[in-house]
Amino acid sequence: ELYVDANCSLDPTWARFLAERLVEYDVSFFEEPVRDNDVARMRDLREQTGMPLAAGQNEGQLFRFRDLLVGGAVDVIQPNVVICGGFTAGLKIAGMAQAHNVEIANGGAFPFHNMHLHAGLAHGGLVEWHLISVEMCKELYTGLPDRTGSMLKLPETPGLGFTAIPEALRDFANRPTSRGGGKGREDGGKLEFGRRPPPEGAAQVAALCLRFHRWGGGRRGEPSTQRGGLPAGDPH
Repeated sequence: ELYVDANCSLDPTWARFLAERLVEYDVSFFEEPVRDNDVARMRDLREQTGMPLAAGQNEGQLFRFRDLLVGGAVDVIQPNVVICGGFTAGLKIAGMAQAHNVEIANGGAFPFHNMHLHAGLAHGGLVEWHLISVEMCKELYTGLPDRTGSMLKLPETPGLGFTAIPEALRDFANRPTSRGGGKGREDGGKLEFGRRPPPEGAAQVAALCLRFHRWGGGRRGEPSTQRGGLPAGDPH
């Protein structure tokens, strides 16, 4: 499957322009296509293009999830328990999603935290295997589970099933890039490691997004294929 993520970087005109040219690639969902997760504009984009939309990974208030759902702005809502207010807030959002017959999925990293929310729900969805976040967590915790193919088995130990390393947490907290300028690493979070070959059509989608950026340029942003992430439940 293919996913495209614009990181809330596009205005409605260019979001529609890109979405219309992605239809032939059968994209599973277009994540955060419009700046500010504008509810009305996202609803318009869904109606105009038929492209499934997802959003919510960077939202931190319950009323924002309510507005996205009530406003018909998304096909997939993406609470992230590290950002939205923890497991309690995540469960409330999941309940709202179920009431609106909208799927939920984890977006925006931290699969080891979010896997518990989705595993505990009858309508739980995909968990994003966000590569940079996974490597960061390996430096911060012990006892992390590893995925097997497209599956991530939850630990059976108490709590979240993994243990924080206090010294590592203090080290990360004291790095300049831990203050909003990066991913908590001195190299700005840029990691390189192997991954499986991309699914059929991924190269065409990436090339289209690159051409789109060159056409749009400037403030219109840099839409790209799903950033470094692999949803643990996704067969690709």
